[in-house]
Amino acid sequence: MVRARQCAQATMFLTALVGHGAASADATSATSSAAATPPAKVRGVNLGGWLVLERWIKPSMMKDGFEDLAVKPKDQWTFTKYLGKEEAKERLTEHWDTWVDEDTFDQIKAAGLNHVRVPLGHWILGDIDEKEPYVDGDWHYFKRAAGWARERGIQMWIDLHTAPGSQNGFDNSGRFGNATWATSPENIDRTVTILGSIAKQIKDDGIDDVVTGFGLLNEPNTPTSFWTLLDFYNLGYAAVRAHLPDVRIYIGDGFKPADLNWFWDNTDAGNPITTHTVAMDSHVYACFNDDLRPMTPRQHIEQVCVHEREHVNECCWHKDTSLRNMERFVGEWTVAYDQTPSEELENMPVRPMTEARKIFLRQYAEAQMVVWEQDIMDVTNYDESGEVHLVKDTFCL
Repeated sequence: MVRARQCAQATMFLTALVGHGAASADATSATSSAAATPPAKVRGVNLGGWLVLERWIKPSMMKDGFEDLAVKPKDQWTFTKYLGKEEAKERLTEHWDTWVDEDTFDQIKAAGLNHVRVPLGHWILGDIDEKEPYVDGDWHYFKRAAGWARERGIQMWIDLHTAPGSQNGFDNSGRFGNATWATSPENIDRTVTILGSIAKQIKDDGIDDVVTGFGLLNEPNTPTSFWTLLDFYNLGYAAVRAHLPDVRIYIGDGFKPADLNWFWDNTDAGNPITTHTVAMDSHVYACFNDDLRPMTPRQHIEQVCVHEREHVNECCWHKDTSLRNMERFVGEWTVAYDQTPSEELENMPVRPMTEARKIFLRQYAEAQMVVWEQDIMDVTNYDESGEVHLVKDTFCL
């Protein structure tokens, strides 16, 4: 089921117009020959909190059964560590089996969506170091979901959400705390191996017609290891391509898309490899930003229609506004805007859903859908000389 708590706290829709316009013939023909031609508009939902636990999505997982603990689990690491592998496996198996079921896909289909993005843990195929408390067994449920998706014409874009050592120090990396992934060659090499193993398993299990997108690593935060990250992307690309020659491989923009407005562009001599069918993923949240949360409803919509639009458009364009090799999509966004998910928030009473609040949330969602689905003609204009410019004025107010 798509549960009310899940929708209320983690409504992170993946809405995009691939390539800022209808996907080109080259892009669409590069997808798996077994899969249907992907629609120009990629509209979907993230199945967050399922195969990678995030407390803010399903707080009960970190509370129920831990009443006697003064310090409750806060991520998948502490969840499995506190319980031990046997009890953790039992609880997680029940969660994997019920949090996402066939009815979930019926609801997704009925909502008119055509994609799901599925976060995966790096432990999913059993690559678990002896010092890690993680347990596996979730691949069976992922594969089952791929079958449900196929039956309904829904495509799956997977995403390696965690990495050994943590790529960002957030709970969504599997372990909250220090991010040591980028400083360890062993962790990076292991992650590349895991990417290749997952790609091979997808091919061997015959679900490569359903899994048409593959994210190399979710939200890496490596400010002092930028080039290390780019080297990893190149290695990860090769590892996945060895088994899935047509899948769309995507990377995160690191919340700084302008820094990557050259990467994986086959016309740029600075790129050591030639790529195809690649994309960049942006995540947009106001609720995690201290500067944005206090804004008024109108200011939130203006933030999306002007500032976030310009931010997303910092990549991937040539100066004449023609697209580079990298396509674009917004992989996570939400209508949560004025409260940060936290343990304190969990214990607060639920605010009434007034009519005014309903109207604003709908407007806020629609503003984002308009911006994230912008076409190239929506963001350019021409002066009298015929020169092309990106439009800078208000877009959807």
